[in-house]
Amino acid sequence: MQVMACVAGRVRIELATRAAQAVTHCEPDGPALLIRAGVMARQVYLDTGSTLLVICSEPFDPASYITDREFLPP
Repeated sequence: MQVMACVAGRVRIELATRAAQAVTHCEPDGPALLIRAGVMARQVYLDTGSTLLVICSEPFDPASYITDREFLPP
């Protein structure tokens, strides 16, 4: 699980599960975003200097990330 909060600039967050996709935007005056396990999240930094604070339930391990929707749990 992750919590994402934009502290500067603007960040587009592209979310995907095996069954659906959604896009949202994070800005400093907006709410934080809670991303549950099994949801893929891709960040696109829209402004120079954009900063995203991410709080995770586990230490970062690139090998544990799924980058293809086909491999997400149903």
